[in-house]
Amino acid sequence: MAVKAGALRRRLAFQAQSSTQDASGQPLDTWTTSFTVWGSLLDVSAREAVNGAYTAQITTVATIRYRTGVLAGMRISGDGRYLEIVAPPIDKGGRHEQLEIMCREITP
Repeated sequence: MAVKAGALRRRLAFQAQSSTQDASGQPLDTWTTSFTVWGSLLDVSAREAVNGAYTAQITTVATIRYRTGVLAGMRISGDGRYLEIVAPPIDKGGRHEQLEIMCREITP
């Protein structure tokens, strides 16, 4: 089933990491926007852990129209959040209509 346009109401920027060098030759990692699309975000789970330090983790599923170029290791920026793509995208239904992307919220 095709994803309905009204469900894709968030602007999501897909970013890839690149490495450059600063003036003193030190490596500098930066994020560059590869493409921006309309999509949706759905938080599916949250957990907290205390292993010497308090951590909270939110797992989110991003849904966009099908496209190539979405890779694990990229991140998504949208709604003031940064989401790390933690798995290859799923071609929902196998029809090249929509992608579901498992993400974990990160702090920049």
